[in-house]
Amino acid sequence: MKVLFILCLLVTQLSAEAIEPEEPDIVLPEVILQVADLVVENVEAELPEEADLFPPEREAPLPEEGELTVEEPVMPLSAPSGIEESMPATEPGLIAEGILGAGSLNHLYSSISLYQMGVEPRFKLKFLHETIDGFAGHDQGSGYNFREDFLWGGVKFEPGDLSLEYSGEFHDIEKGFQGKGNFTSRIFRAGQGRVEAEYPLGERLWLLGNIQAGFFSRLLTGSNVEETTEILAAPEISLELRLEKGLLGLSSRYKYGSLMDNDESVVTRLELEGYFGVDFQPQLRVEGSGGWFWSEALGNLFPFALDLSGALFDLLSFRLSGGYHIEHIDHRLIFEDYDLVETPESLRDNHGWYSDLNLSYSLSPQLSLLGGGNLSWNSAMIDPDEVTGIDPASGLFPFRQVDADRFSSRIGLRWHPLSVLGLSANWEMEWRDHPGFTPQYKIRLEAEVKERLGKWGGNGYLQQQDWPGSQLPLMGISGFYKLSGTIKLILEIEDILALFQNDPRTIWYPYQEPGFYGIVKVQISL
Repeated sequence: MKVLFILCLLVTQLSAEAIEPEEPDIVLPEVILQVADLVVENVEAELPEEADLFPPEREAPLPEEGELTVEEPVMPLSAPSGIEESMPATEPGLIAEGILGAGSLNHLYSSISLYQMGVEPRFKLKFLHETIDGFAGHDQGSGYNFREDFLWGGVKFEPGDLSLEYSGEFHDIEKGFQGKGNFTSRIFRAGQGRVEAEYPLGERLWLLGNIQAGFFSRLLTGSNVEETTEILAAPEISLELRLEKGLLGLSSRYKYGSLMDNDESVVTRLELEGYFGVDFQPQLRVEGSGGWFWSEALGNLFPFALDLSGALFDLLSFRLSGGYHIEHIDHRLIFEDYDLVETPESLRDNHGWYSDLNLSYSLSPQLSLLGGGNLSWNSAMIDPDEVTGIDPASGLFPFRQVDADRFSSRIGLRWHPLSVLGLSANWEMEWRDHPGFTPQYKIRLEAEVKERLGKWGGNGYLQQQDWPGSQLPLMGISGFYKLSGTIKLILEIEDILALFQNDPRTIWYPYQEPGFYGIVKVQISL
């Protein structure tokens, strides 16, 4: 009996020790909390922006055609920046975007964009159609009209080491003559294509080539029809050595231009250019180019350019460039950018010395000061004759090219007092010669507000320049609201102050601008 009693006491003691350990090593709630943190962690990955879908084109150190001139559009009907270019992040595959709009002055707008991402072949396809008829207080069909049709497509292949990219476009812009002259309207029509290729000859040596060709015409419609068409073709081949902190290259170009049915208008240009780019530390890059140019009209010239860009102490960024440039003046430039100017019998390429400076200084994380200037000597600047006025028969202004010394300055402020609010002010001034129908000064104030998650937003601007006669500043507002993740409602109102102006707004006097109008658009992204 005593033995049994002792055994019971031992069992009871052992059970108590097993149930209540003095120093537990594992606490289950802590492990459970750690696992829960891993489950709810939010990991985001953003896809590239639309502009990054295709590799960027190589930038030549020389300025592009028309870079040194400041032109005002005859009819600014484009949507404000940032309204139509936003694309939702999505998985690789096909992206589609459509925009439909209707507004006052019989204004209709439609565009379709298709993008192929992530898989070969990658491509882009864009289509635009826009019309407005009966502006500045005039009836529709009276010659106060504008129409634009645009179709562009590009595709990129990479068979093995070879990279090929094809692109082509068709552009058709019609503007009414507003009852001036014997013609009804003028139409700029262009069709062109471009082929680019890259092939590695070694680990760092690349062979590049491209060719672009097209036709560009101006058609004057009415009881009598006049059409002038220019053919342009320009092949180029380059050899490029890509180093770890720079590159060296040599390129040769040939350009042919001629008006159809006019053998005397043939223009050929030959160019041989060497270029380089070197990255220095800290944040400093030097680029340069130089070579030989020949044309029958100018003979032998030796253009060059030197470009220095960088940043100091993460506060001041700068870009200083200069050299001797040649600007190709083709009939295409006249038809597209100077559509109210007569077709010249002959053209001269513009050339001369130039220098350009751009500065950006961060006064604070929210406030930046921008500035710069441009100085150029031009041998054949395009300068439409605004003093003589239009030809009563054609309704066009006389064309001329003149020697011109140009000096322009620009200064601006950008302020972001809040993360959702941005303000800017800019002033541009031409101090010496400048082309006719371009402003001597321009002041622009702009404000933009956007909800933190991009649900809604808007912007507005006020612009004053030396308009012909007594004209009020140009003022416009726009805004958007996302009805869902794929549907956006857009409202745009242009030239609000035209309602309070007695005389119609003009730039190329006596041709009138649209004045006040508004449009509502719906953007659908899939």
